[in-house]
Amino acid sequence: MMATALLCSDLDTVEKSTFKELVLFLDTPLVLRAFGLEGEARCNAAVELCQLLRRLGGTLAIFSHTRDEIDRVLENCERMFDSPGSRGQIILEARRAGRSASDLALVRAGLADRLAALDIEVRPTPEYDPQFQIAEEVLQGILEDGETYGSASALRDDINSIRSIYALRKGLSPRLLEKSRAVLVTPNGR
Repeated sequence: MMATALLCSDLDTVEKSTFKELVLFLDTPLVLRAFGLEGEARCNAAVELCQLLRRLGGTLAIFSHTRDEIDRVLENCERMFDSPGSRGQIILEARRAGRSASDLALVRAGLADRLAALDIEVRPTPEYDPQFQIAEEVLQGILEDGETYGSASALRDDINSIRSIYALRKGLSPRLLEKSRAVLVTPNGR
């Protein structure tokens, strides 16, 4: 849905006000890429995506649990940086660029400033509301079938993000992107 909306040739004819009520919640990998931690090409693509979304008039945000996940990822990269077996994209890119674990610590310490520079708000993760909950066990099976998760916490965070979108929509089943209230923007195919 997002790819179609963003890649249409007549994007410039869409009025910004159409998306003013839409909050686009970015997933952790997109934010890390926009920070430039996975190389220049991925950074440019993520920043361009953010610019396109803002140009449409949407609000960019992350959930508070996503902010915590970003912090956890960066902390793990710092800790594992000098381990010869570490092969994560962030660590590999940092090594290639001549950076150190201290550079990752600085990124982590400046997380709020980096989010502000990209005009990404941090919004509270919605509370569980039985009326607007999804079958998380079913979703977990679907996600595990299609994606490789490096940790159980990453899987839990993805489930939390998806269920949070449903909670924010409060039963709304939109047919149009601009009427969705909340959308999760993620590079995860599943």
